[in-house]
Amino acid sequence: MNADAALEAVLRGVEPAARLVSERHLRKILHHLRDNGRAVPANPALPFWITRADLADADVLDRAVLDGPEQLFLLLTTPDDRMIDSYPPDERLQEYWRLLFRAAVLRAIDQKLAAGELSAETCARRLDHYGPWVAREVRFVLESDHVVDPEADDAARYRAFAAVYLDLLHFRPAMLEDFFPSIAHERDGVTALLSADVDSVALLAATRPPGSAEPQREHTPDDRWADAPAASPAAPELTAERAPLLAGATAAAGKGNVVRAAVLCTRAGDQAGAADFLGKLVEELGRVLEWDADTRGEWKQALAPLLAPAAGGIWPRAARCLYELQKIPNSLSQEVYAIDLPEYLRTFGRRPVKRHLPHARVVHLLMHLKRSHKQLLRTGIAEQARFRLDRLFHHEIHRAEHKIRHEFTPIIRAAVEESGLKPTNRVEVIARDKLVAEMLDRVCEKGHLRVGDLRDAIARNQLKIPDLKGPGEFFRGNALLRADVRLSYDLDGVYRRGEFYLRWLQRFSGLFFGTNFGRLLTLYLLIPFGGAFMALVAIKEIQHLGGKVASVAGRVLLQKPKPPEGTTTTVKEEGPPDGVITEDEVEFDEDGEAIWVDKATTVFREVFTASSPHESPWPSWPVVVAVGVLLLLLFHAPPFRRAVFFGLKYLWQAVRWVLWDGPRAVARSKFVTAIRKSAAARFANRYLTMAVLVTLVVVVVMWALGANAWRLAKWGGVTFAAVAVLSNTRWGWVIQDRLAEAASDRWRL
Repeated sequence: MNADAALEAVLRGVEPAARLVSERHLRKILHHLRDNGRAVPANPALPFWITRADLADADVLDRAVLDGPEQLFLLLTTPDDRMIDSYPPDERLQEYWRLLFRAAVLRAIDQKLAAGELSAETCARRLDHYGPWVAREVRFVLESDHVVDPEADDAARYRAFAAVYLDLLHFRPAMLEDFFPSIAHERDGVTALLSADVDSVALLAATRPPGSAEPQREHTPDDRWADAPAASPAAPELTAERAPLLAGATAAAGKGNVVRAAVLCTRAGDQAGAADFLGKLVEELGRVLEWDADTRGEWKQALAPLLAPAAGGIWPRAARCLYELQKIPNSLSQEVYAIDLPEYLRTFGRRPVKRHLPHARVVHLLMHLKRSHKQLLRTGIAEQARFRLDRLFHHEIHRAEHKIRHEFTPIIRAAVEESGLKPTNRVEVIARDKLVAEMLDRVCEKGHLRVGDLRDAIARNQLKIPDLKGPGEFFRGNALLRADVRLSYDLDGVYRRGEFYLRWLQRFSGLFFGTNFGRLLTLYLLIPFGGAFMALVAIKEIQHLGGKVASVAGRVLLQKPKPPEGTTTTVKEEGPPDGVITEDEVEFDEDGEAIWVDKATTVFREVFTASSPHESPWPSWPVVVAVGVLLLLLFHAPPFRRAVFFGLKYLWQAVRWVLWDGPRAVARSKFVTAIRKSAAARFANRYLTMAVLVTLVVVVVMWALGANAWRLAKWGGVTFAAVAVLSNTRWGWVIQDRLAEAASDRWRL
């Protein structure tokens, strides 16, 4: 008995109707039901109830699945398809306990609906009990997670909501706020509302498989912030294996690497030594971040659970989290400065080689905290420990961001206004504040600013750069370039001045967009006619490359080229008397050269030369002008633009109907549906599809190799007959299923 069969036996001991099936087979069954007009969800991870008649009509699973007296079957996907096959047995059984519980809730509500004790109107009222906005939230969550079909009625949404909510309530209570935030604090009320139809406590006990793990308990605030157990002061006995680790810990601590020392002590089993080194790390962090004694104690307790995972594996996430924290006192215990010789030379000594960077320190601190927090989220430590440390990180990150915004806001605002971007009305004042806020967001997100960030922030707001006032401003720089220089001084170490080529590009863009003549030239000449020229050149290049590809494909597949139209031949050796070669007399040799074969099979090498002049790669100017005028009217003539878009809209609808909507309507018509569902079509689909596919592959390969029609018909028939017989044996079905499962797994990954 394999693992899936053993698991199914356990599940059937709890629910006799349970059947383990592959995800691929379940998708086929769901497709069959949807094809018959059932509004079933398309998520195969859900538990599905299906009648014996529907399962037999789908004809997807082995007939052995229908063994037993049950008229209703519960289909569950296998652990491999659910990607839980590597879980411990108790956790794997807990996942199936959740599925059995959900299925029991669904069946309980279905029984009430069938008995008339619950109606669709009652289901709708219960969904609207906390207001229509809550009902919309529930519907959005269920449809987004594909728990219900978008066309499902109120009864289907209510039963799905009851199953999902009660499952989370009993197994993952901490996730209720993530799924249904509007009713996260109404647990008692929602539970009472659902208890009128479902006895969830009884179902929870009745559906538990033996040996399954206990559900997760939601931790109270006291649990989350409880003191960690104190480490034992007694150090383990010193052994030959532990001595090198402890010696390495002492050496690492002497070099200031207390995280390495704590990790080595943890590997050696010296929990007291590891706690001491971790305490030194917290003390160093406290000096830099100005923590009080209580905060240091909280951090020391919260970081302790990271030591065990940090001591195992190769460069684990927990170790990365601790090392990022250690960088804070190592890098920021002293003032931050830069050594910049090129800037010293560029400014002729006005800026020193060694520059103090007063504003960079808090930004570096924020980046270290964010990188460490990012590693924390992937450490895999217990939820309680992660929650506690996560709150501490968020507090410090919020402090650093607040300090950045408080210090940088007046600096950026002054640089923007004094560079010429001064607001003159209320709209522009709001735009300036929005510009400053966007740049601060960028600093907190990336840790630096560049001229591109300043340019994009200006472009997204109503505070625009004024026009150029003359040649002097062109060389000195417009408001953007002046702000670029100002910020590179005021936020040294955070803002990097634009490179010279970017600054000159910005200067020349001012000529085209910052002057009346430049705007006229750009809008009415360069963009429409230059765009037309570039588009036509691109089309000709695509045609040229497409012709090359078609020529190569023709040589490979047909092995018989057609001489170019409008060409004559120059015979390198002896050739036909009239110097004209027909298509049937041309072949290729091993080197890919065109050769001429006369009737006496005498081969002569032949070189084709075009007698017509080479086609120009540039588009003709009348076409460029015509396309440019078309673009000009599209850009600057609203009635013409509306007419063109109106025509394109109906053209697209016509093309869509021909290529998609029409064939889809035909495929869904009653006549075609009746043919697809007929006994003959289903027989062919089930027993002959594999034979047809394999035969097509064999015939195409033989045709590409040059086989004649007789050989294609002969070997195609033999292949079809052999595959049709072998694929419908018991081992043939097994092999097909194994190959299809492997392909499905590969596609999923």
